[in-house]
Amino acid sequence: MADYDELRRKDREKEKKTKKKTKKKKKKKKEKKKKKKKKKKKKKKKKEEEEEEEEEEEEEEEEKIPPTD
Repeated sequence: MADYDELRRKDREKEKKTKKKTKKKKKKKKEKKKKKKKKKKKKKKKKEEEEEEEEEEEEEEEEKIPPTD
């Protein structure tokens, strides 16, 4: 009976360690995913701002050129 209890105790300890590792891995993966998403969002925002600037520049250039009749 003592052997059985000893085995159960070891098994539970092993499970705890495995659970902890898995939890850590999931957390790390989630953080990585979040970081990637944030980076992608930032990149998209930057791209949109650049496009807006280009459009504004084009409009200014069009205004500078007087219409010829």
